[in-house]
Amino acid sequence: MGVRFSLSREHKTHKLNVGTNDDDDDDMMMMESQTESENQSPFSILHTNVRSLRRNIDNLQVHLLDELDYQFSVIGITETKITNSSGLDFNARLSNYQFEYVPTPLSCGGVGMYINNCLKFKVLERTSKEAFQALWIEIESPKSKNIVCGVIYRQHNDPEQFLQYLDMTLEKLSSSDKAVYLMGDFNIDLLKCEISDYSHNFLLSLQCYSFFPVIDKPTRVYKNSATLIDNIFVNRFDHKISGGNIVSEISDHYSQFCFIHSLTPKNLTTKCKIRDYSNFSEECFINDVSETDWNSLMANGPVDKCFSSFYNKLNKLINKHAPFKTLSKRKAKQFSKPWITKGLRKSIKIKNRLFYSGDILKYKLYRNRIVSLSRLSKRLHYEAYFTANLKNMKKTWEGINELLNRQRNRKQVSTLQRPNNSGATQNPAEITNIFNHYFASIGPRLARNIPSPRKNFQDYLAGTNYYKSFFFDPVSSSEVDMEILATPSNKVYGLYSCPVHLLKSVRHSLSPLLAALMNKSISTGIYPHLLKHAKVIPVYKTGDETDPCNYRPISLLSVFNRLFEKLMYKRLRSYCEKNGIFFSSQYGFRDNCSTQHAILDILNKIQRSVLGPLLFLIYVNDIYRCSQIFDFYLFADDTNLLYSNKDLKDLETVVNAELIKVGDWLDANKLSLNTSKSNFVIFHPYQHKPDCTIQLEIYNNDLKESVPLEQKTFVKYLGILIDNNLSWKYHIDYISSKVSKGIGMIARLRHLVPFATLLNIYRSLIEPYISYGLIAWGQAANIHLNKILILQKRALRLMYFADSKAHSAPLFVHSRILPVTMLYYLLVSSMMHDINNHRVPSNISMLFTHSEKVHHHFTRFSAAGNLYVKTSRTNQLLFSFARIGVRVWNSIPMKLRIKNRTPFKHELKNRLFKLMEIEEMNVDLRCTEICKHLSAS
Repeated sequence: MGVRFSLSREHKTHKLNVGTNDDDDDDMMMMESQTESENQSPFSILHTNVRSLRRNIDNLQVHLLDELDYQFSVIGITETKITNSSGLDFNARLSNYQFEYVPTPLSCGGVGMYINNCLKFKVLERTSKEAFQALWIEIESPKSKNIVCGVIYRQHNDPEQFLQYLDMTLEKLSSSDKAVYLMGDFNIDLLKCEISDYSHNFLLSLQCYSFFPVIDKPTRVYKNSATLIDNIFVNRFDHKISGGNIVSEISDHYSQFCFIHSLTPKNLTTKCKIRDYSNFSEECFINDVSETDWNSLMANGPVDKCFSSFYNKLNKLINKHAPFKTLSKRKAKQFSKPWITKGLRKSIKIKNRLFYSGDILKYKLYRNRIVSLSRLSKRLHYEAYFTANLKNMKKTWEGINELLNRQRNRKQVSTLQRPNNSGATQNPAEITNIFNHYFASIGPRLARNIPSPRKNFQDYLAGTNYYKSFFFDPVSSSEVDMEILATPSNKVYGLYSCPVHLLKSVRHSLSPLLAALMNKSISTGIYPHLLKHAKVIPVYKTGDETDPCNYRPISLLSVFNRLFEKLMYKRLRSYCEKNGIFFSSQYGFRDNCSTQHAILDILNKIQRSVLGPLLFLIYVNDIYRCSQIFDFYLFADDTNLLYSNKDLKDLETVVNAELIKVGDWLDANKLSLNTSKSNFVIFHPYQHKPDCTIQLEIYNNDLKESVPLEQKTFVKYLGILIDNNLSWKYHIDYISSKVSKGIGMIARLRHLVPFATLLNIYRSLIEPYISYGLIAWGQAANIHLNKILILQKRALRLMYFADSKAHSAPLFVHSRILPVTMLYYLLVSSMMHDINNHRVPSNISMLFTHSEKVHHHFTRFSAAGNLYVKTSRTNQLLFSFARIGVRVWNSIPMKLRIKNRTPFKHELKNRLFKLMEIEEMNVDLRCTEICKHLSAS
């Protein structure tokens, strides 16, 4: 029987109702799409702070029996106020429950747990200290692994001692791969994670062992304050979990509940079809394709007809050699466990026959051998899988989810609102048509709201010397051949495609035909109609699931469309580069340009300003010709406007005037700006805060009036959170959260996969977050940067099964993983090597000057090929990339600088590891210290 709990954001009294549906309420965390069978109740947990169990035992009984009227599996109690001196000197029994408790050495605190009589359990640990009290039990589960439940109360003192205990306890529990549920009153407010180090570190410790909170709303509301200090934490993702708060009169804390639904899957009704390659012969397929008369397709007719005939012929040949077949349930199950080989399946059949033969001893020996072989096969399979997908984060996560039996919630849209408030529909065909109509009408609807432009788009092109026409070089068969070979085989493509590995096998036969089709399309200006069709997948974002406005379309196009686009893209890019069409601060889709360059360019402008506040705006689209006042920084359609002024009021006046020009440019180019996603940041030194507020406005086409832009403390630009003081606190906290989740995966997987696989998972799930943009934020203050270093150490100690206090330097060296500070030095060095070899945009290379161009007389410093060291008036400029890069490059020996990029990085990395191996060195060295040591070596 399903359980439904009615919840309210206003925290009114809730009532428990038994029903057959599970509502996706905002206060519920939905982790999986599986549901329990009708005859099985979910495992349930309740936590409440009673503020003295002696005083409130009667109120607790009323709360459970009359108000909730539900038999929870486990009830955790905090602040029992049962002390060491008094003991349990009153009747604390609840009907149908057994009671275990841990007293407190102080006058407050203490924890207890009521366990339902239908459950068998044993007490694992009782801990009573002045800093906290904890009780852990293990509940027997006959059909799955045992369940561990814990309840903790943390006193208002010594959070460090509590965090150390929590870290050691969670590490020990994670090794068992059991379901663990931790509840309690932790007196650490999770709503303050962005401003409190204790809150942030508490959450990171939990995430590092894959524990996540069920509750995300305040649990204690008093007058004008609201805190989230009570919670239930879970480490299971193969369950469907729902939870929330319950208002209670027992104390000023809300109670928390959690339902953990069983693993009984729904019956799968969807038929799975795959191509049957059991009788496939690549040689026969290639011969059939090569013997087909393809040239006759190009003889006459429009390109539409030619491509349709080509696709139909190719598709018939593919279906002939590799026809579709429907998988049986048994075969589908085998596909879900690819490590179970044919040999193992045969052995399993033998094992089953031995079981029925009655020879138990022989059966057990054979069974144990198969279990060992199956585990070995599984380890080898995932080791090969993670190695093959080392740089593919999507595939890495898919492998982890398979390994941990986590299933994605692929919920189909069952109900959708019709347009014009004409009700809802559950008809699949009508739902499809509603989505198609909505997605296709977005552009025209936005265009209708754009006012008549005051300027023509050509006004912004005045003074350009671009050619009025350009010539497309004909597509050659060798080009098509190379593009087919470069096409990823593991991507999903849309309609009118074919298996990529088959296309690659016959590319020599098809390349001339495809080249002719492309050339015909270019010469006639007609694109094949079939390639305009896309398979559109609506992806739910947020809000009402029945409203089509809350979905975003993902379009999957044909693999042949990709070939056409790639070859056209090369020609267009070549033309734009040759004629200097790209704006110098446009870093998207250009050779030798990356997001790192875009971030460094805009940061250099911010860090060089020392007088007034700076304005940072994020817009969409290419608008650099509409204003002579703004500095523009672009990456593809991600546009940033920068302006500085000593006086904030002058800044407000100037910027608002320039934003009108931006609006004119948008109108002239028939573009609509999403004002809800447009905002600004005022950059300023920490000690010089703005003395007044400003209001910036821009025109909203939908509302047909100017609307104020939101001022923010930080903004996300190309995946980097840039805050108004350039402290990088928000970005490092964001990275820490991502890294800690990766560490949680390592904590759970380290008992299932070999070390090499763990290392690959580290390089896939943790290192990319640390290294991305590190060249911009790697000189943050120690108080922020140490958060990343501590997490790196924790990850390595888990991978090596080392003690939590073990020295980390040998682990870094053995694993060939660089600490964040040394990784920063390596990335800066690599960028400087690119600059020295002219492999970066001119805006970046212009930041540096060789000493020989400044000192016209001979000096040993300039003769060594060093860069000129410029003065820095502020610490912000002193630690900018433009200054750090000079010190790093000058610290590298000349014989190393002249090497090619790959051997340069390899040799430099070896030197950094040697630096860690020196006894007096540590992994906490900052970039400037590394420069001194390497220049002296």
